[in-house]
Amino acid sequence: MTARRSRVWAALITVYVVWGSTYLAIRISLRTVPPFLLGASRFAVAGAIVGAIGLALTRRAGERVAWRETWRGAVLPGFLFFAMGNGSIAWAQQRLDSGVTSLVVCALPLWLALFDRLLYGRRLTRVTGFGIVLGFAGAAVLAGPVGGGRVDALGVLGVSAGSLCWAIGSLRSRQAAVAAGTSPLLASGVQMIWGALFLCGFAAADGEPWQAGAPSWDAVGGIAYLVVVGTLVGFMLYVWLLRSAPTPLVSTYAFANPVVAVLLGAVIEHEPLGLRTLAAGGLMLTAVALIVLAQARESRTAATLAT
Repeated sequence: MTARRSRVWAALITVYVVWGSTYLAIRISLRTVPPFLLGASRFAVAGAIVGAIGLALTRRAGERVAWRETWRGAVLPGFLFFAMGNGSIAWAQQRLDSGVTSLVVCALPLWLALFDRLLYGRRLTRVTGFGIVLGFAGAAVLAGPVGGGRVDALGVLGVSAGSLCWAIGSLRSRQAAVAAGTSPLLASGVQMIWGALFLCGFAAADGEPWQAGAPSWDAVGGIAYLVVVGTLVGFMLYVWLLRSAPTPLVSTYAFANPVVAVLLGAVIEHEPLGLRTLAAGGLMLTAVALIVLAQARESRTAATLAT
């Protein structure tokens, strides 16, 4: 194995573990910090740090920042990604185990494939179509009314709504141009700050600032972990992987993270692993794997035709 491949796999495994562990950190933080205030504090700090790094790199390159365009262009992604996408995860984890939440989030490639078809008319292969059906069947098993170990359906709907917003934001971001002179890190930092502002609004509307007490040290440690390890380390490695490794390989985090989250939840928090969760998880992970592999095959075919 070459040194470069070793670095890629080391970074990828780190992303697997780091992003899979964030669900447990959120669950621990929620014991004394309400969900929207948790998200607001997390992304305010992370956004300021990521934005400062992006600004320093931009100025070091001698480029001028288009501030108005940067802030204006970050409003919708900040709302969809961080306020709705991540905010819904924290809210839902009041009702769901961390492992179950991660399984619902892993359905993101299903939403991406479905909305790619509905919004942009991209043709779905039979394998992708079967994967979408299989994935939603898994979600139905997870939240269905029949059988023991029933999972909170409202929590599943909340996470699904957040994943839907993330998928729409991802597809819109793919079509939108970044303002000239804006580094990806600076743009991401501003998006996080917008997300924190929206989450502050959600928290005020829900009365969280007047109901919340002093956070425990466990919660403070959880938030610090989410900022430093989950956002800074995980995000930086993910951005590097997108430039250094094939996209289908990077996409495997979608079905690796839930495995890590389920194992950590079971070992550390003693979250139950019922037959319903295992069956639904098997269906959803299989669906995501089918979609990722189908997309990888399409990419290789397109590259071959282009040569």
